[in-house]
Amino acid sequence: MNICVIAWSIYLTDSRVRKYSEALVKRGDSVDVIALSFGDRKKPRGEKYNFCGVTVYEVDARREERKKLDYMISFLKFFLLSFYYVTKLYAKKKYAIIHVHTPPDFVVFSALIPKLFGAKIILDIHDPLPDFFSAKFGANKMNKLFTKFLCLVERVSAKFSDHVITITHYWKDVISKRSKIAETKISVILNLPDIELFNAAKFKNKKKSDDSFVLLYPGTLNKHCGVDIIIKAIALVKEQIPDLRFVIYGKGGELPSLQSIVRDLHLEDIVSFHNHVELDEVSLLMHNADLGIALLAGNNKYSKQALNVKLFEFLAMGLPAIATKATATEFYLNEDIVMFSQPNDPEDVARCISELFFNEKKRRELTRKGLNFINKNNWNLAMSDFFKIVDKLVTNK
Repeated sequence: MNICVIAWSIYLTDSRVRKYSEALVKRGDSVDVIALSFGDRKKPRGEKYNFCGVTVYEVDARREERKKLDYMISFLKFFLLSFYYVTKLYAKKKYAIIHVHTPPDFVVFSALIPKLFGAKIILDIHDPLPDFFSAKFGANKMNKLFTKFLCLVERVSAKFSDHVITITHYWKDVISKRSKIAETKISVILNLPDIELFNAAKFKNKKKSDDSFVLLYPGTLNKHCGVDIIIKAIALVKEQIPDLRFVIYGKGGELPSLQSIVRDLHLEDIVSFHNHVELDEVSLLMHNADLGIALLAGNNKYSKQALNVKLFEFLAMGLPAIATKATATEFYLNEDIVMFSQPNDPEDVARCISELFFNEKKRRELTRKGLNFINKNNWNLAMSDFFKIVDKLVTNK
């Protein structure tokens, strides 16, 4: 069948969007993706290209999102461009399914014309926007009002859709109750790694040749990601670990603040920042690292219930990982698989780094049990559930 995917993200760096799209192509479907342009790539923006059988239409709709207004302008521009593209493409391809990834929720209405003519709409909520907004901008009186508005948008968007997908069982319960939709209309697809892309067995060559001890964080630089906590932990442990390096690949509104912390703590020789890279390069970065680290910062519900896909990708690459001891993380993983640090505590993160550096046996044990977990929990297995959702929507059975 013909399927269109709409995502306010960069296709080549968004693992969840890519995994869905490429899995559909492998089973014989035709997939078009409307996504943000990769501004760092040395090619003109607003172009069309084919990647692994998926046709990607890039739109230039993003700006540096530091304030609420920046997000709104970017979201609205993307909505208008998506509406134009999907309507134009639908006239030729008559999509059976349009799969819309959030944020923002209201982009699902860009598929209004196809829906009127019979296309089925899937709303895939990666980060529930009311909770993400409250965690990012605080809970003053004005923000509380806007959060209520976002809850209304989420509810209307979910009602408009034919099926809703989200990433954890906790968010499934929250969204189904908040949006007043039947539990049969919402499903959980965990953001598990694609073992064809993240597969330690494929890397036969040795790791890096030098003696440095490399910590890796590849991901978005938002406040709830806790990268500032990692940097402060690095400052506490740097004297214990020779040739310690912390390598960061990603962008986000917190980048200037993080760079300032590095300067204040005189860590320029240890901590390095790099632009985000395509997914195909991330697995090699993980192969050449010694520790992966994916924290959650804050005391709100969002930070306690978020689940970072990079954590699962570390496990798939046989990379020992440090994670925050948070509700969602503990629901799916245990301390035999990842090393837990206490929330918002640089000293405890430093303890974890130090312990894993000096205890090679523990690193090997985490690697072994992490790989065992991924053998039983990976994207290939999750896709069977997704295909059932897609096929049921089309056949109405």
